[in-house]
Amino acid sequence: MAAEMRNPPKNHGDGHGNNGNGRGNGNGKKYDRAEPARGNDNARGGNADLARIATGIAAASGLIYLTPDMDAAQFTDDDYRTIANCPPGLAKKDPPCVPPGLAKKGVTYQDWAGYDQDALRGVFDDRWTAYTPAVPAPDAPRDTALTSAQIRQIFDLPAEPEGKRYAVIDGRPVLLSAEDYEKLMTINTLAARPTLADSITVLPDAALTQEQLINRYNLPALGDGQNYAVLDNQIIALPDQSYDLLQLIRILGAV
Repeated sequence: MAAEMRNPPKNHGDGHGNNGNGRGNGNGKKYDRAEPARGNDNARGGNADLARIATGIAAASGLIYLTPDMDAAQFTDDDYRTIANCPPGLAKKDPPCVPPGLAKKGVTYQDWAGYDQDALRGVFDDRWTAYTPAVPAPDAPRDTALTSAQIRQIFDLPAEPEGKRYAVIDGRPVLLSAEDYEKLMTINTLAARPTLADSITVLPDAALTQEQLINRYNLPALGDGQNYAVLDNQIIALPDQSYDLLQLIRILGAV
């Protein structure tokens, strides 16, 4: 039986965050093609991270720009930045990898693949400042489904530093500050949750495209401006503005 949606998410608009230009309250900077980008260094934290990234590419079949038989040993710094900046749910979109709200504002794949951490943080700050979420339902969840300890065990991660905690977004573990985790929880409270068959188990470590999510978990198709994601081991549906922010948190907190 196909899943049914309850509490369909409202489309809260796309915000006005300086057109996603990465200025973000003065803390970030727009990516400049004349200036070499440092890339998302969080994506290259050691051999275990490289292996997990390579596995994620293989798991999300058709994940765009790298060939299926590409070996982690072949990846360049540019490859790692591209992988880190490409949410699996957006791999087959046009343009690929770019969160939908930013794509509507003219951000290209070439722009997005080249953004470094400072530029991405600036984009996030801009988008969050412009965020106008609805008031969540009184019974909306205020925490993620998995504890930090459970996430450490699943991904074989070290203990989190004091004041931080782990979450999992679309198959990737993230390490978040208290402030960013609270923002993640704000997004979580506004998400719609499809009702799944009792026999379905959502895997927290699977990185899947939108099409793969729908097919694997027997989900109903979503309308324009709506997107599926997996937060820890729960499937959620979000409008573009919230989904953009979720994917930016995924990239910025990647471990």
